[in-house]
Formats: sequence, structure tokens, C-alpha cells
Amino acid sequence: HIITDRYGSNRVNKTMKSFTLFLLRSLLVLKIHAVAEEAVFRWASTGGGWRAQAAVMGFSNIFAQAGLIQQDSSLFSGISTQSGASWFSTQFFYSQQFFENITTSTPDQLYDFVLAWMNSYQTFSSQNLTSGNQECDIIEALRNTTFYEILAEYCNLIIDYQGDWAAFIYGMYEAAATDYGDAGLADRPVNGDNRVTALSDTDLYVQTALVANSRVRNATGNDTATYLGPSQTSSILNSIPLCVDWAVTNSNSFYATNQPELSLAGPSSWTTHVGETSSTFRFDDWDSFPFYPGEDGTTSIPVLDGTSPLGNLQQPFFSGQTPTVAQIGAASSAAAGLIVGSVPSTLAQAASFDRHQIQADTSSTAAERARDLAALTVAINRIYQSEILDDFAVCSQWPETCSAEDGRFVDGYIADELTLALNIAIYQMQSNGDVSKTLRVILTANNRWQHFPFAILSYFNTTFNQGVDPGAFLWPAEMDQHMNLPLYSNQIFDSYLDFQMLNNISQPIEGMNVTTALLKATTIENPAFHTMAGQSVEILYIALNSNIPTNIIGETLIEEWKVPIADMARDIAENKVLLSRVESFVKGGETTSAGCVVHVDWILTLLPVLMVAITALLV
Repeated sequence: HIITDRYGSNRVNKTMKSFTLFLLRSLLVLKIHAVAEEAVFRWASTGGGWRAQAAVMGFSNIFAQAGLIQQDSSLFSGISTQSGASWFSTQFFYSQQFFENITTSTPDQLYDFVLAWMNSYQTFSSQNLTSGNQECDIIEALRNTTFYEILAEYCNLIIDYQGDWAAFIYGMYEAAATDYGDAGLADRPVNGDNRVTALSDTDLYVQTALVANSRVRNATGNDTATYLGPSQTSSILNSIPLCVDWAVTNSNSFYATNQPELSLAGPSSWTTHVGETSSTFRFDDWDSFPFYPGEDGTTSIPVLDGTSPLGNLQQPFFSGQTPTVAQIGAASSAAAGLIVGSVPSTLAQAASFDRHQIQADTSSTAAERARDLAALTVAINRIYQSEILDDFAVCSQWPETCSAEDGRFVDGYIADELTLALNIAIYQMQSNGDVSKTLRVILTANNRWQHFPFAILSYFNTTFNQGVDPGAFLWPAEMDQHMNLPLYSNQIFDSYLDFQMLNNISQPIEGMNVTTALLKATTIENPAFHTMAGQSVEILYIALNSNIPTNIIGETLIEEWKVPIADMARDIAENKVLLSRVESFVKGGETTSAGCVVHVDWILTLLPVLMVAITALLV
């Protein structure tokens, strides 16, 4: 009933306008909470070095605009990252200054913050990285192999940090955090107590990979090889890297793993076997491990002759204490660590891809193939014998020296590039097997342009995992992104999806290279990744498709790419089409069947019309 007397009409007019706006905002909040009651929101992200860190800065700003992240809470119940995205997540969860700069900034302010971060990194690099080191000829010898592109970009780290990846990442964190007002971040424990207030109820899963075999150099005689197995009583050893998440939850923090013989939170049972190994590389020394193309390969091998049990693997980082931001950030991002002499079986497996390419080259003569194989062995042997490269694979006790009771961490992308499998498994474990709620997952693939979408397809029944059971040994040629290594099949969904189907449903965004796709699937049991069957999952897949490189190391490259990186973050944050698609996904859009949510959609649609009508009546 509208009162229109000449003294009260203006007051009532303003009151009705205010009430209408209040009702609109209240119903929007109701909408978000109604959806939250019906679904569980998760975010999983690939890495991609400095490109990935800046991209997820932009994506998280969009998520804040969409209401998924607020200043006192978040709708995400769990966030998983690896590599460069883990540099982001460890700052996002453990620095209030970083969190506020990311979530409260306008797109232009976000540009300024990303550029300032890169400037801090550039200043740090100019003070600590030289160029033109003679020792880079170790890497130059690999020019004709798949190793070259990765290691060449790390060249100057060899001397300036003695090949210590974790020390470099520590310095990078500290330089940036000090400049944005949070000195000491690199040493901050990654646990449940230290999370920023808004994320105090959001799990963090930082993904890395633990290699199956590592090597300790001895001053005289043969070196010592350490092999990982699931338990002291087991008769098998691991043959490929394990996917490992440092999981921070409200109740506890733990290492989650895809070791099929152990429970999800079972790394305390990892056992070590030791034996002697040569200080010279030979393929034959490691052929008990599956080589490319991995025909009849398995995820485990029998305990090797000449080895003996040593005991349980010493718990990572300070013998089981909580890892710090720098420790877990370095472990998650150690991409070059896949191909160094401290991880010999992984090095041999990676080199076996190049060996296979030479052997399969029918355009060359037998003599040419023999020559190329000999040259490859010489080049790999130089890496194997170069101690200065060893710490590109992060020692599980860093900054302490590795012993035979320790392992080595490498970049998490090699085990599950999109980090979704253990993300879902941990949720199901926390829910005591209750799979009744729908998981609504945002996947951010911070990939480069023309990148084959192996990461998303591998979760489905697809072209390259036919005949492979979920959790079993998988070594597809399609995996050849940066490095070709075998993995546990991370198929966790029942439905079929291939490249063409994904391409058909992917929607471009005008003015950006970013594409999005909506997917629905149901989980299946995967004994390695510990997923349970029967959970409905709705996915918003966001693919970056950027031409910005993964590795931006050294003052020259930083100068070249720091502005494009800041531009990319701003472009993501200010894109209204992307924001609309995220908001639609948050509200449920076409993917939800919850009646109460659909009714709220109708009300939200009609409210602007009602507001205009009421305003017209009141004028």
C-alpha cells in the first residue's frame, strides 16, 4: 500500500527504493547459500610457473567478485594447486596482505600489484643471478633431446644457487613478501592455525610428487640408491613417482598419497630399501623400471636383488614437523628435478623416451642410430655425474642434506596436472564416504597456447586410456607436454570425453584467449587415488591458452614478460563475460535441479523489472 501525501511521498519513495535494493541483495545472498546447501564448492588448478601464479591471481579476483571468496569467509571448502599455482596458494592462505591485495583490488589495482610482485622478483634476480656461466655447457650437450628446453631455462641457477631450487624459491618468496609488507612469509608454517581468516574453513592441498628412487653420492666407491615401497612387509617397490598432497584441514594436516597399498593419509608407512649403484649412468642399471613406451608396465616392481630394507622413510621436512611456505612451495614446483642424477630411475625413464625416438627412426641408418644412442648416453651421463644439479629435486629434509632414509620431491604436474583426483578423494574421506552431495568444481588450466588438454581428458574414459583400469599404469604419447613419464591412471569419472568433444563444448570469450566449458560426471572408484564411486560432480573448466612462457628466470626474461603477465591478470579480472559465467555456475544455472534454487532464479530475474516498476509509480 503506497502512501502519496505531499509530505511523505518522497520519504516513502526513498524507503521503497532502499527496501527493494535490500531485498535484491538479500535474495542474492539467499541464492548463494541455497546453492551451498545443495553443493560443495571446490577449486583445483594446474601449475605453469610464473604464468600460472599471475593467472590464478586474476581468477581468484573474479571468484571474489562472484561471491565465492569474501573478506571473512569462502564458499570453497577445498583448494588444490601445484607448481606455480602453489606459489599463489601459499601466499593466498598465509599472508593477509597478499589475500587482501588479490581479493579487494580493482582490475587496475591488481595489475599494479602483479607488476610490483614481478618487479620485486626482478630486483631479487638482478642481485642474485648472473648470466653466461661456463657450466651451462652441461645443459648445452642436451640440445637435441627433450631435456634441453627445461634445463636451458634454469642455467644460471646452477652456479648462483648451487643448483638448489628450494633456496631460490625461498629467496623469491621473501623478496616479494617483504615488499608487500609481510616479511617472514617464507618461514611461516603451512598448517591450519596460520590460515588467513577468510580461508580458516577452507582446506588447502599443495600437490607435489615423490620419486620412486633417489641416490646419495659417496666420496669413494659406489653410490647408495634408495628405493621406496609401501611397507616393511611388502615385497614390492614403487616404479613411478607418487602423487603427494600436503593437506591442511580444520582437524589436522597430513600427507595424502595415491599409493594404492596404503590408506589415503598413509605416507608414515613408506619404507626404504637401499643398495649400491654405479656412479656412471647406464640404461641397463635401471631397466627393472618400466621404460617408454611402457608396454606391460606396472606401477610397482619386485624388490630388487642386492637391496635390503632400511626402515621407514624419514618424515619430510624437519623429520615430520609442519613444512614452511618455502619448503612446500619449492617441493610442488621442482620441474627440472625430474631429470637430474639424484633421481636416477626417473631420469632413466625420461631418457628412455628419447632413446625410443632414436630407435624408432626408420629414416636413419643403423649406424646413425647407434651414433645417436651413444651421444644420448654420454649426454645423460653428464647430468648423472653432475652433483651441482642434484638439488633441482628437492630433498625431503631441505635445507638439511638428504640421507638414504630420505626421498626427493619433484613438480606435482607429473602425477596429476589438474590436482583434482586427491582433492575429491580427501573430501570423500572427510565425509566418511557420504557421496550424496554434488561437488561443484572450478578447474583452472593455466596452459599455454595450443596445449593438448591431457590434464582434463585423463579424468574421463578417453582415447588414450582404453583398456587401462583406473589407478593402473599409464604412459600415453599424448602426455608429451614438457616431459614424458609414466603415471598412475587418474581416471575418476565414468563418462567418455575426447579432444573433439571438449573442443565442441568449449566457449570462447571475445577479446581473450580464455575458453570455458561446462561438464557433468559421476565419480568411479580409483584404488590409487582413493576416490569412491557415485558422487555427482559439476565442472566449470577454464582454460587460459596463453603465449606467456612457464619459466621466467633471469632479469632479461622478467623484463620482457612482467608487463604481459600483469596485463593478463588484469584482463582476467575485468572480463565481464568470464564473471557472468562464473556467477552462473555459482548460482547453479542450467546444471542444477534443486527446486528452491530455480525459484530464487526466477525471483532474481524479475526483481530488476519490479524495481523499475515500483520506482516509476513512486515518481
